[in-house]
Amino acid sequence: MYTGLITCVLFLGGEWQPEALIKHLKRVRAEGLETCLYTGYEDVSLRIREQLTYLKTGPWIAEKGGLDSPHTNQKFYDLRTKQLLNCKFLTGE
Repeated sequence: MYTGLITCVLFLGGEWQPEALIKHLKRVRAEGLETCLYTGYEDVSLRIREQLTYLKTGPWIAEKGGLDSPHTNQKFYDLRTKQLLNCKFLTGE
């Protein structure tokens, strides 16, 4: 139905149910789409990481801001290249 309209599916949590999450991640990847997980944890298991294209880690702490803040505790990775992508979100503060 959405073929050609989307490139990535974002999962907001679910890492506390790893088997269910991995099942869904594999299904998305089988459709040729990239995968992303936003987690409040500092890291996730290797089994989950192996199914992800992108991973955002770290809990939301209002005083530190989100990915667009140079003071954030959150990290956004491209797991294909192991590159930290936080710099792509900065607004020039």
